[in-house]
Amino acid sequence: MLQRLGLYEGPLDGEFGESTELAVIQFQWSVRVFERPGVCGPLTLAALREASA
Repeated sequence: MLQRLGLYEGPLDGEFGESTELAVIQFQWSVRVFERPGVCGPLTLAALREASA
């Protein structure tokens, strides 16, 4: 989802590395999700689903 939204450009390797964490933080700030930065908690996941719908 982060790649489709243009926030992540790395390989899709199934790893939650630094690049993924930074993309999550960028997404959280862009949609004003105030959850633990870089963590895909329930609020972030719901916002990702909504943004990619």
